[in-house]
Amino acid sequence: TQRPNVYGVVEDFSNAEALNYYLARYLWNAGADVWMVRERSMNQDEIIVDNDDGSPGYVETGEFTTSDSNGYNGGEYRYTNTTSSTSATATWRPSIPEPGWYPVWAWYRHSPNRPVDARYEIHHSGGVTEVSISQEVHGKTWRYLGEYFFESGTEGHVTLINGSSDPDQAIIADAVRFGGGIGSVDPGGGISGEPRWEEASIYYAEYQGYPVDSSTNDVIVRPLYAEWEHASGYPDEDAVYVSWHTNCCNYSGTMSFIHNTEPTPGSSSLRSWIHAELIQDLKGEWNPSWLDQGKLSADFGELRELSSIPGVLLEVAYHDTETPGDADDLKEPRFRQIAARAVYQGITRYFSAKDGDPVTLLPEAPTHLIAKNTPLGGVRLSWDAPASGGVVIGDPASYYNVYHSTNGRGFDNGTETNESYLSIEGLQPGTLHFFRVTAINVGGESFPTPVVAVGIPESDEDIPFLLVNGFDRIDKNAMISQEEGGSLGVAKRMFLERMNRYDYAIEHAQALHACNLPFDSALNEAVEAMHISLVDYPALDWFVGEDSIEDEALSGMERSLLATYLDGGGNMLLSGSDIGWDLASPEHGADPDFYSQYLKTVYAGNDASTYEFAGVGSDILNGLSGSFDDSTHGYYDVDSPDRLVPIDGSRVVLNYNGGSSDGAALAFGGHFRLVYYGFPLETVVDAEIRNGLICNSAEYLLETNNDVLYLPMVISGSQQ
Repeated sequence: TQRPNVYGVVEDFSNAEALNYYLARYLWNAGADVWMVRERSMNQDEIIVDNDDGSPGYVETGEFTTSDSNGYNGGEYRYTNTTSSTSATATWRPSIPEPGWYPVWAWYRHSPNRPVDARYEIHHSGGVTEVSISQEVHGKTWRYLGEYFFESGTEGHVTLINGSSDPDQAIIADAVRFGGGIGSVDPGGGISGEPRWEEASIYYAEYQGYPVDSSTNDVIVRPLYAEWEHASGYPDEDAVYVSWHTNCCNYSGTMSFIHNTEPTPGSSSLRSWIHAELIQDLKGEWNPSWLDQGKLSADFGELRELSSIPGVLLEVAYHDTETPGDADDLKEPRFRQIAARAVYQGITRYFSAKDGDPVTLLPEAPTHLIAKNTPLGGVRLSWDAPASGGVVIGDPASYYNVYHSTNGRGFDNGTETNESYLSIEGLQPGTLHFFRVTAINVGGESFPTPVVAVGIPESDEDIPFLLVNGFDRIDKNAMISQEEGGSLGVAKRMFLERMNRYDYAIEHAQALHACNLPFDSALNEAVEAMHISLVDYPALDWFVGEDSIEDEALSGMERSLLATYLDGGGNMLLSGSDIGWDLASPEHGADPDFYSQYLKTVYAGNDASTYEFAGVGSDILNGLSGSFDDSTHGYYDVDSPDRLVPIDGSRVVLNYNGGSSDGAALAFGGHFRLVYYGFPLETVVDAEIRNGLICNSAEYLLETNNDVLYLPMVISGSQQ
């Protein structure tokens, strides 16, 4: 890395995380091709299927010919002519080692006699997505086709069809790559063995096909590689070059640069648009006192080698400003997202001004999503339009796309609707379904909502459970501490899928489905806004993950609604690791009365000093023992589980094992029933154990012979 570890921030890693998770996705959603100077995929698996491999990895139908020219890795490639209807196909079938999100890339030799709409069909776990690209341009490198969820094995595949609106062109079938991989370029002392996305740009550029030589270093290779990729496109193709950095030394704020003597045409305008957006948005949504360090120029190597593309270098913040300061801000995912959205918006405004077009910014995500069963195998989804207007957030949505999945990971291509609701019919009884929604306008597509789910009943029956997703938090406290070796030591890493995936409804839904319990679900904001009524459901499965303080484990409105629901005889399964700290700790204590009266416990602490638990013998969780995640099993680090002490008739049904002697879960059976876990159930490592915990809890909540709560009565002055 070019920079050391300063206050947990390694600039090379921090910047790549911000771009991969946020900026590249904003730009892709806005319709841009995005070329990175480092690998964009953080998936360390890599499977390359080449036409030279033959069957079963590569299979053709119809007529193909072998070219005399070299293809990928010096091998051969195959081609056929495009026709108005499909008469030939080429299929690449990888052996995927484990389920996950894999980028898909295609390699081909470009030429003017290629189709402008080469159609790749990506067969992933959510269905089939067609991606059309021009093979006239951007060849002899890996061309990005998007990221998709694949199950392990060989079911997933990519098929190139020769059906085209550009007939009688040579369509090329060569190699397809899945995943990001481990570094494979040997600079002379062996390969790194590190994830390719963490390697220096010079190795990635060479891997992509750029002709690196002894005069090239890691700084100047970035603009040189960008110009090389741009030169393989159409001559008048619009492009910009943005170099994202963090700054030193011991100060604060944002500055932006163009080259000081020979900036490429358009660079000054690009700098102005991006800089203005960054300062405005960071002041507006992060810190009103954020410092504007100005629009500057310098002889930086990352700008000097640009020859045609307008270019700007950004120093977004200072990575070495001691706490409190920019280094703290840089560890916040929300800060990185605000900055990335601002850069995307600045680029959009630059192109709009250049082309004389009106500005339309892609929308924010919809909110308040609900999924409810309707009769005869139907589901009704509803949501609120995203906020819009002002000077920071996106423009209004024109319509929405509702994505459907049967496993919660791989989604279909969506169903469009102009309304803020959609009804779906014909789902099979006893099946499980997942949904998320995006907002769309002419500027692009928003990020998706969190995932909601429904369990379809076997027959026409009441729905016993409402599943409520209350886990909103994502902040620096969830950053992953990772040993980087050598002088770097332990760095704070932003691996969002190990902090909050916003899809933990999957684990809860799968458990309820395993119990044969149908259910509806909603985001907690929809409950809080009273878009859905709790009293319609005999029981709740409400999870809050690690929410506390700013995100609130349970807001005042939620506590009020839950108090009314429980007073009316409702039943609740509640789980989360910071509920006690948020509601009843001496340091914070938002509502200790609710904590004791309705959750039937008092605050004992929020560090159980263990990740292990075991059921109490002869009670509802007897025989169930296991562990919750420390961030190494695909969930997130539950480093502060609440310790629970029973009061007012509640009882411990699950203990922490090997740490605190306080309870890990309590049960209460009075005028309402409650099972309350001091850790998030979605993080239980073993799915069968998780299902057992939720199923046993649900069975207890739904028992019809609720315990009677006997209270003393006073009659005519005598206590009876």
